[in-house]
Amino acid sequence: MKKRFVLVFSVLLLVVIGLFSVMPSAFAPYHGKQQSEAQQPMSVSTEKPSYNFGDILWINGQGAESYSISIIILSPSGEEITEISTFKTTGGEFSTIWIIPKSGIEKGMYTIEARDSTQTAQTTFILGKLEVKPQPEQSESKVTIPDWIRNNAKWWAEGQIGDSDFTNGIQFMIKENIISIPDLPEQTTETTEGVPDWVRNNAGWWADGLISDDDFVSGIKYLVEQGIIRV
Repeated sequence: MKKRFVLVFSVLLLVVIGLFSVMPSAFAPYHGKQQSEAQQPMSVSTEKPSYNFGDILWINGQGAESYSISIIILSPSGEEITEISTFKTTGGEFSTIWIIPKSGIEKGMYTIEARDSTQTAQTTFILGKLEVKPQPEQSESKVTIPDWIRNNAKWWAEGQIGDSDFTNGIQFMIKENIISIPDLPEQTTETTEGVPDWVRNNAGWWADGLISDDDFVSGIKYLVEQGIIRV
């Protein structure tokens, strides 16, 4: 009888020890699946920096989180031209086209805005071969900047347009003589530090009419000297 009692007690003790050994894992709080690495921010781009009326404009992007994406085309004055709906792939990529009207819209720098449920991304492109009126001889040294660029400068200063989109646009317009800057310096160095804050601030102040064209151009000249804008 005593041996049977000892045997039963030993079995019960082993059961209790076993229960306590599994309790920490059995009753540990559930944290769900481990989150994947942070997804890259959404971006949008075009295949070329400039287009003509009637062209097919391919719009590509990545980093979308929601299934549905809205693509909004904004005119140089900031007016909404059209809105296109598209959808992302499982990898977060999206693509669509816009057939540029042959008439009824103006030349200039357009903005493409991509929106999903949580993010917004922008890029720009030039529409049409912009005509540059020849300057009188006495005005050859005068800075010439189309007024519609102020909108893009403001969006850039506010972070709605990326550095590369804005500087590439300025670079293209200088090469095409859309922007005329006399005594443009040569590149003296090459930097990997990006655009300084003071240049971006200058653009915002210029867009608001707080500083002159010459003050704004001083920032562009600096970007040329640093190799950020190549002309």
